[in-house]
Amino acid sequence: MRGHDLRVQHLEVVYVSRLGSGNQRDVSETRWYHYALGHPAIHSIGFLATSALGWATLLGCIIAAVLFRLYIALAFLLLVPLTGALIFVIYGGRPRRLLVSKPSEFNRIVVVTEHMNSNEWKVFYGESTIVNSLLNRPLEPTQPGEASPAQLRALQSILRFLIFCQWAAAIGAATTKDWNSFFISFWVILCNVTHGFFIPPTGRTGEWAARCAKVRLQCYKTKLSSRRALLNTLAALNPDTFAETPDKGTDRTRLYAQGMTWMDPILKPSASRTAWEAATMDALNEVDSWGENDEEAAMKCRSSEPSPFGAQWNDRYQGRDTYWKPYISEGIYVTSKVRLAGSLPRRKVLRDEKASC
Repeated sequence: MRGHDLRVQHLEVVYVSRLGSGNQRDVSETRWYHYALGHPAIHSIGFLATSALGWATLLGCIIAAVLFRLYIALAFLLLVPLTGALIFVIYGGRPRRLLVSKPSEFNRIVVVTEHMNSNEWKVFYGESTIVNSLLNRPLEPTQPGEASPAQLRALQSILRFLIFCQWAAAIGAATTKDWNSFFISFWVILCNVTHGFFIPPTGRTGEWAARCAKVRLQCYKTKLSSRRALLNTLAALNPDTFAETPDKGTDRTRLYAQGMTWMDPILKPSASRTAWEAATMDALNEVDSWGENDEEAAMKCRSSEPSPFGAQWNDRYQGRDTYWKPYISEGIYVTSKVRLAGSLPRRKVLRDEKASC
């Protein structure tokens, strides 16, 4: 595919790094202490203010429903904190944490896309333990479950019943077409607006990552001219493209077979791929000979025409079948720019990222 037939690829690189524990307080394991003193340690001021305002509004609505004898609305409003209390009993009040938090010295990437024909790609890059815990493992409850399986099933049945009662009260209020329906509608709209604009799930996820999981996520977006340029970018970014030797060095004589298996669903193994991989390896080795200087690599790969690599590389890879030559330098250029923008480490985790959670 050439010229206007090429399909632009959108790439988002998410750099995942570990935050040090710093001077943040440890939250007590007891639930009452957690609510008395632990909330400021794991929640933002905005969340606490919104929560306090919500409780005050709920209390005001309950008092107004009692004064105006709006019994259906009163039942609905009383069910709200009862349901929340039961959820707290079942699932606990503290956020979950990473299942495996032991630091690792190696980085890795995980490639994510909706389907293989998509032009939207996301790459998670960072310490292998954190990336695996975020993407491939369930989150671990902070507190062990205190109820037996039978008690848990009973509590979950009660929770379903309370939710059913909320729906019944809402439908019953709708049939009356009086102030009962107004109070219930007001509360539902208030909850939707609050969670949509004041404490949206995306913001809460960021707070959880920073305050509870002690993880920092930095996103960098870019575009590439073609699918092959995308593959070259990922190959240059992947810390496992080359294997590690027993003496902690890098085996640059060949590409690491297991480190390239992620590409198989996108580009099937073939003679053409083998030639392209050889050219990619030689290009990466030549860039490595310039020193680990991403600024120099980005400058050379952008300004050099027709190729930033030496005469030997250009003589070896020429002809109609080597249409992918410009995409190799494009991939190295984009990788260098991303590393410069995010100060991304290479194979090993930077020392200050290995602070324990």
